Amino acid sequence: MSITNDDIRREFLAAGFEIKAGHDDLKPYVYEAARRVIALAVAAERARWIAAVLEALPAPQAMAFIAHATRAQRNSGAATRGRRSR
Repeated sequence: MSITNDDIRREFLAAGFEIKAGHDDLKPYVYEAARRVIALAVAAERARWIAAVLEALPAPQAMAFIAHATRAQRNSGAATRGRRSR
């Protein structure tokens, strides 16, 4: 599921943000900040999930899980290396 600008606008307006007179939308940095906060929340949830999985696994499987995740992360970084970040 992707969160759209419409979703972000609706939530920010519901929380009390206002669109200034003469403007028809929130400032672009509001959307960027919202997406950054969402990314932080997703990363935190992913870390909690991984910790729960590791706690539930016997040590040998936990070590295999960590090794696999490390390889996968290293390989995904190689595909994007050299790209400029947004």
